Order: sequence, then C-alpha cells, then structure tokens
Amino acid sequence: MTRKDSEALVALVLEAHANPNAVDREGRTALHLAVWGGAAPDHPAPAAVEALLALGVDGQARDHQ
Repeated sequence: MTRKDSEALVALVLEAHANPNAVDREGRTALHLAVWGGAAPDHPAPAAVEALLALGVDGQARDHQ
C-alpha cells in the first residue's frame, strides 16, 4: 500500500462517518497508524495525519504498549 493509497483510504472511511477515535485491540487509533505507516510500514501518510487532526482526533492518545 502506498502513501496515496493510505490517504485515500482514510478519506473514504471518514466520508462514511467512521469514528476517527476508534481503537484496535492494541489501543491504536487511525492517527497512530497514519503516523507509523499502518499497512505500509515506513510510509507515513502526512495528509492522512493532517486530515485526522483537522477532525479533532485525540493527538495525545496512547496505545497499550
């Protein structure tokens, strides 16, 4: 998955009114995955990070680790 793919996926999910603060079993949010590259390790998605922050996601959220 490329950076553009990651950013497009975030846009699609947000258009579907998904909860941007939802967490997975490890306590990771969409913001964590956008910063870390998610499904595309070593490919952070800056536009996705900006879009999530613009929506007011919790930038201080911590995972379970």
